[in-house]
Amino acid sequence: MYEVEVDLCRPIADCEAHLTVVRDVARGGFFPVQTPVIRDVLVELEGVVRWGGDDNKPDESLFHLDVPPGDARPTAVAAKLYGWQEDPARGAGTHVDVQDPRRRKAADDLHHRQVGKSR
Repeated sequence: MYEVEVDLCRPIADCEAHLTVVRDVARGGFFPVQTPVIRDVLVELEGVVRWGGDDNKPDESLFHLDVPPGDARPTAVAAKLYGWQEDPARGAGTHVDVQDPRRRKAADDLHHRQVGKSR
């Protein structure tokens, strides 16, 4: 699979994220039931991150920042993720239904927006 290493440093404005590729896969590296989970995570990240599996030359092992330099959204998303540490009922490890129609619509909408500006 892949490993995402995120360095959420303080102050939040100085945050950076980098990706370590463990397996090089162009397409077909995930089971069909895994793709909705990936898309749901991208929605939680509010479109700040784009999946390389959607690129013109797909590479499912990559995730990219999908905002221009100076955009405030990465800082806002980082703050949201920090906030999840304070509330054990939110964030990583909590149950979400990625098949919920509202979540699927949000994921589909984001997918179409990001594919529309494919790299």
